[in-house]
Amino acid sequence: MDVMDNFRVIYKILTIYKNALWEKGVSMDDLMPDKLETSETHIRNIHLVLSNAGLIIGTNGETVITLAGLEYLARNEQMRRIAGERKPYSY
Repeated sequence: MDVMDNFRVIYKILTIYKNALWEKGVSMDDLMPDKLETSETHIRNIHLVLSNAGLIIGTNGETVITLAGLEYLARNEQMRRIAGERKPYSY
């Protein structure tokens, strides 16, 4: 696994939380290792990194994306290509 794999998983996780702002929360199925193409340990560690960086936050037992997380997604056009997304952001 290389550094770009970390960024691919980071982008996918942040996108899941971004989409959950307009839906009924995060489906745990979306955060499963097979869906993100990585291990459960890697997902837990990435969540810790995202939380420590202030890109996600736990509130009322639920994890949500922060404004900093939304800004990170918006700034990182290249991340979308790494994660395989081709559509523009829809805020």
